[in-house]
Amino acid sequence: MLLAISATGLFSSCAKIVDFKKHHPGIDAHSCRIQKFFLRYYDASGVPGGTRELDVAYDKKGRPVSITPVREPYIYYVTRFAYDDYNRLIDYRLDGVGGPNPTDSVFIYEHRYSYGLYDRIIDTSYQLSQDFPAAISTLWLDTAGRVVNSGLFYNAAGNMVRYDDITGDPNYIFVYDNKVNWRQLSKTWQLIDFNYSVNNATNALDLNRIVGYNIYGLPLEFRQKTTGNNGMLFNAAYRYDVLDIQYACDPGPGPGGHGY
Repeated sequence: MLLAISATGLFSSCAKIVDFKKHHPGIDAHSCRIQKFFLRYYDASGVPGGTRELDVAYDKKGRPVSITPVREPYIYYVTRFAYDDYNRLIDYRLDGVGGPNPTDSVFIYEHRYSYGLYDRIIDTSYQLSQDFPAAISTLWLDTAGRVVNSGLFYNAAGNMVRYDDITGDPNYIFVYDNKVNWRQLSKTWQLIDFNYSVNNATNALDLNRIVGYNIYGLPLEFRQKTTGNNGMLFNAAYRYDVLDIQYACDPGPGPGGHGY
């Protein structure tokens, strides 16, 4: 049975992240916030297909408010976030922008979060500019305030495990490093990705591997073993073969700038 906890404290995006501070005393998580994502693609023969550069913007409280592509032609996608007075995420949406009229904007999907009882969040989702909900879901929380839907739970090390692990299917078995999970930098990243793990996960089959860390132990690059946009950032909002992350505390030269 879940015990009573304060939802207000759990979802404060402006709070310093506990696990990051534990391993890096004196470092404010916001000084290491993510500035950019770089998504690289390759065709079936391994030929580079281009790079998408995504800028992350924050408000004065250090909460992510948008993810916007740089130099994207014609039609592109923008992710937007909104918060309530308690710093809790209440709106997460992906918009398609551009087309024949450069000012056109339609939402691809939207999640509206409401809070009440201590052990759940109500997620009302919409799709393709429809004004009626596509689904209304309950996101169940454990006693640490982590979403545990879809067969998720967390081990003693604070890392996510799936019940599928019991079957021994290596596609669902996570192998963790001993470094800082980049989602620890914001409660927003944790909620929209349903990932509160302390460390970074790879796959038992080495289908997704980490290439390099910065001086604070934050991952710089994730690389898929096979091409075809198999990597997913934020529940498939963005797909990639190679994902590079640039942090404010350790700005890099861009994709491929880590010696690879």
